[in-house]
Amino acid sequence: MRCFLYVSLLCLLSSCRVREYQKAVKAPEAVQNMFSDQSKSYQPVFDKVLYNCVVDGKTPLGKRYHLSGLLFIKQLEEGKRVVFQNQMGITYFDFGWDNNGNFSVHNIMSQMDKGPLIKTLKKDFELLLFYNLPQKSNGVYALPKYPEDHYLKFDLSKGFVYYIFDQQLLLNRIENADDRKKVTVMQTSPTKTGNLPETIHINHLKANFTIQLQQLNTNNLQTTEDVITE
Repeated sequence: MRCFLYVSLLCLLSSCRVREYQKAVKAPEAVQNMFSDQSKSYQPVFDKVLYNCVVDGKTPLGKRYHLSGLLFIKQLEEGKRVVFQNQMGITYFDFGWDNNGNFSVHNIMSQMDKGPLIKTLKKDFELLLFYNLPQKSNGVYALPKYPEDHYLKFDLSKGFVYYIFDQQLLLNRIENADDRKKVTVMQTSPTKTGNLPETIHINHLKANFTIQLQQLNTNNLQTTEDVITE
């Protein structure tokens, strides 16, 4: 009986999350005209950005884990690279995308070399970088619960993503969901289009881990030139 009640509660919470999006309605034309419908127009422009990165999570068996270090994002001539290293210079992962959007794993720690985890991290950074999204959005939506926010929607191969902007057209949140429930929620510091957020908190609701990113002063980037190797 107790198990039945627990499962019922989980189903109810999941349906509530879906119901929230079902109440979304297309924003008025005046609001639609405030946003480009081209995904590339939102891609951040940068040379290199350094974040302090903290990862906390729990395995399926209930064991907690903690990782910390530096996350380095760099635009190269041939594409983009995202590298996460600890303070000792040991690489947790090194991901790359060429200019056609093709993804590759240049290096990854054996404990993290798991297909579902790589897929989750890949999607995280593609959503943050507005990369490998459909060319055109589905438009801008409004939710009665958050009348001050504008929800820019893109369909994905599985589910969809909302980029949520405030009245000043600053990005504050990214929400990814499938047909049943929210999968990932990213809280960002208010960010102008074309920039990367100064702070990012990524909560993986299904995978049960979080990533906290705090952008570091650009003066620190001088010490990171050797992070990315071919």
